[in-house]
Amino acid sequence: ERTEDPRERAEQHHKIGLYCLENNRDQDALAAFEASIDADPSFLNSLEHLASLLGEDQEWGELERIYQKVYDAFQSDSPSRQETRLLAEIQHRMALLYRDHLGDPGSALAALDKALEHRPRQVATLLLAGEVAEELDDPGQALSYLRRAVDLKPKNVDIYHRMFDLAHRYEEPHTARHAASATMVLEDATEQETEFYEKSYDHSVPPHRRPLDETSWTWLRCDEGDEGVERVMRAL
Repeated sequence: ERTEDPRERAEQHHKIGLYCLENNRDQDALAAFEASIDADPSFLNSLEHLASLLGEDQEWGELERIYQKVYDAFQSDSPSRQETRLLAEIQHRMALLYRDHLGDPGSALAALDKALEHRPRQVATLLLAGEVAEELDDPGQALSYLRRAVDLKPKNVDIYHRMFDLAHRYEEPHTARHAASATMVLEDATEQETEFYEKSYDHSVPPHRRPLDETSWTWLRCDEGDEGVERVMRAL
């Protein structure tokens, strides 16, 4: 306790925890690992050991308390990039804990939303949120997470498959058609997607036969358009 540096103090508590583990003193090990993260909440080695020990004993409520303690320790108005990653990771873990062990998908989705507040571009978190929203029988919310994911990974055909399956099951034909058309373009459409796309495709829309004339470009022009970019697009 006389050690002033928080990381060094955390490492010492961690060594005590490892010693206790080797000598079958699990409760003392738990106390030492928790003292380690109290000294330095970013010392993830101790957090991993706590998660493993509490998971083995199915002490899910205790694990939730530990995760919340670490999360609260880093709450600030301007967290660093490393702290932001850690905050998002803790909420992601809490979401899995709520969904898989505590039977609380509502809290799981709330935790994922918090994780996305910290790191909105995490595709894995968006996909998991889509799964949980579907478990909560909210297909509209589930599709909104998948749309955000596909904006970040537009060539990930698996996301389009999931969108199609969800939209098709919940009778959202507009979304299902767009998802199916994307899998067609990516040349990975399933038989069901191909059949749905061909049935829903509007063959009455005529194909392009000639370049747009100046009048047509006037109709398409937006007020904030860049003339240089517009000339390049016209040439193309």
